[in-house]
Amino acid sequence: MIKDQIEELERERGLRNALYPKWVAAKRLSQAKADRCQAALAGAITSLKDLQSYGAVISTNFESDQGEVPVSVELSYQGRTYTYRRETK
Repeated sequence: MIKDQIEELERERGLRNALYPKWVAAKRLSQAKADRCQAALAGAITSLKDLQSYGAVISTNFESDQGEVPVSVELSYQGRTYTYRRETK
C-alpha cells in the first residue's frame, strides 16, 4: 500500500510540475502557493519513503457506502499497530 501511495503522489507531482507554471503565468495560482504545495507534496513523498524503508505497512479499509473514502487506516510498525477509524453515517 505504501508503494501505491508513493507512486500516486509522484504521478501528482508530475502533473503539478506540468500545470503549475502555466497556472502561475495565468495568475490562477501564486508562485508562493505553488511552492508551498510542491514542498508539502515532496514532504509527503519523503515521509512515505521513510516509513517504507523502516518496514512500516499501511493498510486501508474502503468498506463504506461512498466506496472511495476510507473507513479505517492502519499503520503497522515495529510490532505495533495504529488505527484511525472514521465514523460513517
